[in-house]
Amino acid sequence: MVVDLLGRASVDAILKSPTIIPPLPNAPVRAALSLTALIAALAIIFLPMSGIATAVLLAVLAIVVLIAGKPWISYVRDRFMNRHEPTRADLAGLAGNAVQTRNVQSLEEFRRQIGSGALKTYSVSPSGAVKLLTGKALACFAADHGRILLVSENLNDWFQISARPLPQGAIWIDLGGAVARSRLTARTLINEPDEAHYQQRIAWIRERAIEHGQGSGALISGLAIIEAMRHPDVRGRPFTKAIPAIRAVLKGPAASDSIISKMHSGNYPEFETALHALPLEDLP
Repeated sequence: MVVDLLGRASVDAILKSPTIIPPLPNAPVRAALSLTALIAALAIIFLPMSGIATAVLLAVLAIVVLIAGKPWISYVRDRFMNRHEPTRADLAGLAGNAVQTRNVQSLEEFRRQIGSGALKTYSVSPSGAVKLLTGKALACFAADHGRILLVSENLNDWFQISARPLPQGAIWIDLGGAVARSRLTARTLINEPDEAHYQQRIAWIRERAIEHGQGSGALISGLAIIEAMRHPDVRGRPFTKAIPAIRAVLKGPAASDSIISKMHSGNYPEFETALHALPLEDLP
């Protein structure tokens, strides 16, 4: 199921990423210089020297350490400060098709929402007890390699995540009708049940469209069609019979029946492309 949604290559990359550790530096000359620097440091500490000799030796020591120790400094920083997991762009590039690419984007969005507590998440113990996860119990989802919780049912895979605590059983996520921003289409806007939320989103999209130089074209005309489809004189009527009413209330540039039909189905590529070019991570 997960493989079908995200693609085999994406799933493999998620599961294997914790085992990808950078190799130790292979630089024998630099290692010899580092050893020399260590000896010099010990000499400064234990042998009596004049102030000038000590200062010169310290300067030389600093230069040698910076040159010889750079690979090890980089290794330590890379090993302990970097996540060593594929980025969303990496996983999207491994997806087999456009649908899987969108699913990867949705996975990342829901993962962030779970980690922040925006989506209710439950752990179901082997005995069947259901526990709502809150606070620190959600940190593992946003932690390094937290995607594994959403991709693998094997609890042994979960132990590769450094954050604790981990869920003690199966995970249930209450989406509450939430739609990932990467899945946002004309159809989802038309069907938005919360009028206040709908108005917020339409206003935000229109403002961002103007800011991004899309004050005309498929995005703005598409918003006009969506508003017409939600008009009281249109809603609830069979689509084929509603087209005249849509035209009667349509604001903005005129649209062909073909474009209106595509907007109604949520499959108007020009609109979707322009919509997803906006910074949807900030969408209300």
